[in-house]
Amino acid sequence: YYNMENISELHIWLDEYSISHENSVNILICKICVPAIAFTILGFPWSISMPLPKFTRENLGNISSRIIRILVVRFT
Repeated sequence: YYNMENISELHIWLDEYSISHENSVNILICKICVPAIAFTILGFPWSISMPLPKFTRENLGNISSRIIRILVVRFT
């Protein structure tokens, strides 16, 4: 069940988004900021250790690596 009002709002938002990404300054900002944001989102949890079973390697025991593995399995 879709609410047509929400769908039309989504179309408006996507149209505005596509228009703003025709500007070369916005494209440059996205090329710089999106990787920085992704690095930050994965970097902070990377520093959090998690206990692992004895048969695994030590470098697999952080939250970010587990998140990445889950996403890769889920979306491939």
